[in-house]
This record gives sequence, C-alpha cells and structure tokens, in this order.
Amino acid sequence: MARRGFEPLFQAWNGEWLDPSDVIHRIQEAFAEVGYRWVTSHVFGKTVGLVLDEADLPLSAIADQLGHTQKVADKHYRKRRVANDASAEALERMFDEEPAR
Repeated sequence: MARRGFEPLFQAWNGEWLDPSDVIHRIQEAFAEVGYRWVTSHVFGKTVGLVLDEADLPLSAIADQLGHTQKVADKHYRKRRVANDASAEALERMFDEEPAR
C-alpha cells in the first residue's frame, strides 16, 4: 500500500498505483470531457519547463524534472535570453533615434 502522503492520484480498482500509460489516458479523457482536448502530456511538459525556467532554476534541474538531457531542455524548454546587454540596448536605441538626413 502507498505510504502516507504518497497516495496515488488515480488509483486502480484495488487502490494500488496505476500504470503511467493508464494515467495519461484518464487525464486525456478528463480534459476531453470538459472541452480541453488540446491539452496533452507535451503541453504539461512545456508548461513545467517554462515555469521552472522563469523561476531561474538551473538547466540541470529543469532537465532532471523533465527527464531530458540538458541539451534537449535548453533547446526546447528554455526561453531565449539576451546574449549581450550592451548590444541589445544599442539595437533598441536604433528605433528611438531620428533617421539621419
């Protein structure tokens, strides 16, 4: 039986843990029933990656949570950052200045 505080969210008929693929199917059925058929496990993963990235967690923590390598997590789940603040500021000022005549 499950330890206290670690009870399964979706239980099998006997109260034990369900197989992960069964859980995914139940979640998909629940979302479809309320009109959110577009929500998939990929959407959940993308959301988790974004939330962890915006919380400034290290790339290794994001990759571990998602079950990916750091390279995959960096490529698919992290937002792009400014590589150089001075360059970004110069480019932003370009749109603020009057054109040369």
